[in-house]
Amino acid sequence: MLSPGAAACVIAQDFLQTVVIVDDQADLGLGNVGGPVSVIGSNSAADAQVEGDGVLGRDPEADSPSTVDIEAEPSPDLVEPTDDALSVAEHGVLDAKKIINEFAQLGLVCGVIRPEEAEDIGPIVNTAARRADVLILDWWMHGDAGTTSKAIVEQLASSDGHQDRLRLVIIYTAAQDLRRVAEEVSGSLGDAKVAHNRVVAGSIRLVVLAKPDTQVDPSLSEDVVPFDAFPARVVKEFAGAVEGLLSNVAFAALAAIRSNTHRMLNRFDHALDPAFLGHRMLLPDPEDAERHLVELILQELSAVLESAAVGRNADYEAVHQLVSDSVLTVEHLEKLGEFAARNEMSIADLAMQFVKLGVNDPECKLSIKERKEIRGWISTIFTFGSDELEDISPDVGKEWSVLMFNKLQYGDRRSELRLGVVVRDSITGAFMLCMQPVCDSVRLNARTSFPFLPLEEASGSADIVIRHSGAYHLLNVKLRFRDLVMVPFDPSSDAPRAVKAVRPTASDSWRFVPASDDSRYLEWVTELRDNFAHKFANRFAESASRVGTDDSELFRRGAL
Repeated sequence: MLSPGAAACVIAQDFLQTVVIVDDQADLGLGNVGGPVSVIGSNSAADAQVEGDGVLGRDPEADSPSTVDIEAEPSPDLVEPTDDALSVAEHGVLDAKKIINEFAQLGLVCGVIRPEEAEDIGPIVNTAARRADVLILDWWMHGDAGTTSKAIVEQLASSDGHQDRLRLVIIYTAAQDLRRVAEEVSGSLGDAKVAHNRVVAGSIRLVVLAKPDTQVDPSLSEDVVPFDAFPARVVKEFAGAVEGLLSNVAFAALAAIRSNTHRMLNRFDHALDPAFLGHRMLLPDPEDAERHLVELILQELSAVLESAAVGRNADYEAVHQLVSDSVLTVEHLEKLGEFAARNEMSIADLAMQFVKLGVNDPECKLSIKERKEIRGWISTIFTFGSDELEDISPDVGKEWSVLMFNKLQYGDRRSELRLGVVVRDSITGAFMLCMQPVCDSVRLNARTSFPFLPLEEASGSADIVIRHSGAYHLLNVKLRFRDLVMVPFDPSSDAPRAVKAVRPTASDSWRFVPASDDSRYLEWVTELRDNFAHKFANRFAESASRVGTDDSELFRRGAL
């Protein structure tokens, strides 16, 4: 793995808040006390004091904690300890007290769980892992040859509603063969990529590090980490797992929001509740007050991000620093070499000139034809991170466009039908864009017809890009009034009395069922970002309001 830059480490440290360690030989400096122990280090940055089960408590958003049946007893086919599989007596003790104090110096809260033998720690660990930024596991706990740790990681990978959550898992062990530990963990994660002592499986990033004085392969000597250096290494590993221009901006934004959370709570103080209720009661439609409050909070979040200037983490200087630690892909070096030779500069310098000035700048000396040609591969010039674990997808440009065009649906909520929602007809398989204005999509008291514009697959340039069932679709919006499709729906009986998606079973997709035909449904596919939805609404309105005139052909052709 390429070493993350200093800026990425600073961003990572600002973002990280909670770390959970699970180790059966954690030395907490409290004497030989048995049982699961939670020790919380103070967050020096926020001067926070958390006691009891503060970090390890039940997730208030979960109906019930997701658990895994972890057998602490050794399995019947457990092999005898070898040089790599250390016995419990020989297994390295974790100086948890020192680690907790070092995490506190970095402003991170650290919780430590020390399980007893034959104890099912699944409910505790799974609940804690829901809220922790980083999970750290011992490998050889009570002689189980990694059974407990593998089960915990496997459960994290399959947790309902958390499959796409970025997770950093670190196995901190006295086992000598770090590569074998990584291989064993990857075996329980399905489609996983392994490189030395690192594993990437979906959204999980896992690295195996060695405790002090562990004899490992000399090529992995830097992965033997002293206790006092371990917290800083955790921050570095997190930064390396997520480093990138977009992720740096995203983490900087979230860190800014986290650090200003209490200021925002103070701004939306409960003392204003009476005024908010008065505002609600005076509105023609009181339900609008809920939307007003959400918009106010969004504007406050935007103000926080603007004040923190998080966008600078993707400016030219940030790009230059990140690219200096990356490599150019070899696929297009020959073509880049031609451009570089013409400009009398190196390929790397030319690539950075493209970043700084843009390919349309005259200084780049590209012809109109060359600018058109370069569009096909400009997004794959650079590659970041370890090429042993990650490859640039040929669809990276499409994925970026999906991010630009579409909102991400967080959680598993019922969607409402309104302007910008893209659906797929279950009968024809065609995609359609809902054009019903938001204000006409709520407070419905009777059956209401919703207008849709058909979307057709683009043969050239496209209006939008969506992803459905793992495939990308480049689509054009058919804007003519004659193409408009009207579909009637009955509103839901619960507030805000809108047309809401239903899902017959947990394995089915969300869908809108028309009032006129029970055998047909419109599958929810995605929702366009507001600015794009309004753009197509304006274009449709312009198309529908065109005025036809009979001009003098002599005048129009300039023959007078």
